[in-house]
Amino acid sequence: MLAPVDSISQVQHPNILWIIAEDMSQDQACYGNGIVKTPVIDKLAADGMRFTHMFTAAGVCAPSRSAIATGIYQNGIGAMHMRYADHLKPNLPDGIETIAQILRDHGYQTVGKGKKDYMFKIEGEAFEFEDIAEIDPKKPFFARINSHYTHRIFKNDSLNPISPNQIALPPYYPNVGPLRDDWAAYLENIQLLDREVGNMLDRFEEFGLLENTTISFYRIMGDLSLRENIGCMIVVHGYHSLSGFLNRYYR
Repeated sequence: MLAPVDSISQVQHPNILWIIAEDMSQDQACYGNGIVKTPVIDKLAADGMRFTHMFTAAGVCAPSRSAIATGIYQNGIGAMHMRYADHLKPNLPDGIETIAQILRDHGYQTVGKGKKDYMFKIEGEAFEFEDIAEIDPKKPFFARINSHYTHRIFKNDSLNPISPNQIALPPYYPNVGPLRDDWAAYLENIQLLDREVGNMLDRFEEFGLLENTTISFYRIMGDLSLRENIGCMIVVHGYHSLSGFLNRYYR
């Protein structure tokens, strides 16, 4: 539901937090996985919205990131390759800006941590700050934090290890040991990601930055299997305060 445009100016601009993962499909507990432990993501889903039919615009990270940043299919701006030299990257068409640039123009502080490798040229810095400790807590912010989980190389979850014998591989995979080992490691990294998300939210709370904040947790492309690399997941917490604002400023 979108708020009437004339009512948007009557409310305080919401803070916007994007937490982004990579190489992950709908393999969290809130999406029905009975093995993985993801209490933080599950809580966001329970208190917000959980989307079940989401697809990325590209099956690899940089073109997908370029599409998300601009709201335009990467093919439409010449950003569909993975990857190429800076001097070969196209300029954005006239009138096209990233969401960070648009929000900055409307009074937002912009924070970017993690990957910023767009497949187009961008003037200046993509974000003003790299850490929330640098921003003014009295002004609205847009923070985009990109986690390395669940990107390879996988790490072991010693707190909640997953045995390869526990898992059921997707039906299009041969049921062999190396693939079971790899899938178990992937699921363990989802658990590590969940705890990292919890630590991120604790830090935002420590700085008093969660009030009036819309949180979106999503992944930029599906898991590394050839069949799942466009399947997507997204959880939005506090979505009602954001929809009308973006309808006005980010079309």
